[in-house]
Amino acid sequence: MPHHPVAVDLPAGSARGLVNPVRQEVVMPTVAAAVDRTNAELWARFIDPRFHTFYDHAELDGTVHLPTAAELAEGRPNAFAWSLPNEDGAFFGGMYLLGLCRRWEQAPSDRTRQQALAIVDGLLRLSEVGQTPGFVARGVAADGVSHAICGSDDQTFPWFCGLHRLLETDLPDPALRERIAARLVAVVTAVHDLGWYFPSDRPGYGHRGSCRGLEPVAAPRLLFLCRALARLTGDRAWDQRYRAALHEGTDQQGRDRQAICRHGFDWGPVGTPPVYFHNPPFWTSASCVYAQARLAEWEDDPALRADYQAGLQAMARKAAPHIARCREHRSEVGVFSSDWRWLNQWWTPQPVEAATRPVAERQVNEWHRRNTRDAHEDSTLREPLHAAWIVALAGDDETWAAAAPFVREALLCFDPTKQVTSLCYMAVNAYHEALRRGLPAD
Repeated sequence: MPHHPVAVDLPAGSARGLVNPVRQEVVMPTVAAAVDRTNAELWARFIDPRFHTFYDHAELDGTVHLPTAAELAEGRPNAFAWSLPNEDGAFFGGMYLLGLCRRWEQAPSDRTRQQALAIVDGLLRLSEVGQTPGFVARGVAADGVSHAICGSDDQTFPWFCGLHRLLETDLPDPALRERIAARLVAVVTAVHDLGWYFPSDRPGYGHRGSCRGLEPVAAPRLLFLCRALARLTGDRAWDQRYRAALHEGTDQQGRDRQAICRHGFDWGPVGTPPVYFHNPPFWTSASCVYAQARLAEWEDDPALRADYQAGLQAMARKAAPHIARCREHRSEVGVFSSDWRWLNQWWTPQPVEAATRPVAERQVNEWHRRNTRDAHEDSTLREPLHAAWIVALAGDDETWAAAAPFVREALLCFDPTKQVTSLCYMAVNAYHEALRRGLPAD
């Protein structure tokens, strides 16, 4: 496939890229080099060097403003940790680990081994700092222990996926393998015992999210957790739960979980605003697509496997047009500061989950109103890169062939040293999944 120069806003003569003499653009010599550069930047600015947990955002010089233990205990700026730099450590670490596992299998190296095992260390920490069975923290403060009151389904499920995927590689030694398996079983068993609700770490506060519902987000998550636990433990009770859950209840359209998976998400055309739960953003729903892809891979029943595959292919076709949104990306658009404490002007005590929601929603709206660069990166990098991974993971041959040039373009369209958000980690996942599908390795 011919290489088309893509501007990444670097100065002429920069060592980071090559200058196109016709258009005075800087282009990376290969996609692999661009992805390696992104991966290096993650470790330079977006992963805590002490605890190996992800930051959501950082300033270009690496500045982050972590909350103190006292602020987290009070639920500042909110108990969901929305807009904090350590809001999504379990989520992002688990998803990134999926990419590192694929990277390791395709091109083993000491660096990839070290990075994968460091992320594992951080993810295990997040599942061990709380006092409540089934709780997985979003991140930790500078003391390595203090954490926000509330986790969520969007945190715990990717956390599980990443660690579970690592067990399918030869990366962990026997002791680490045993430790990971024990944590996975303990967390999922506790969540199951809570009725598939994901607990907070404060008595009486309540939960944040579940996978018991009959929505496209929840259905593959519950099925995946049951099937994964059955494979991990050999306990037939988990397989029985999986089989029962396929046909347990119906949604407003009369669909059980199998039918919901056959249909997938209703991602609309480019420009359609996301609406939970049927048309969510790509970044929060990508783990559900991963879950369904694994369910299809594991399934022995031809009819059920065909339903999973039909849903995957439908979702890939809907996701593919969104990859081209990367063409709207521009480096250094808007303004950004990682200092979040001005959000405390809207803080109020939050004794229960329902009291947190209006506080957090007001604050996150104000955050995006002020930090316009954050929102630009979300729209032009976060979403296209997750859509690219989904298509590489789930699409049929025809969908993939049509999308592959856009996937390549998305991987080359940005300069990671000029991003303030860390979701460009998905370039690692998308690239290595694309290699599996036949993207030339340059």
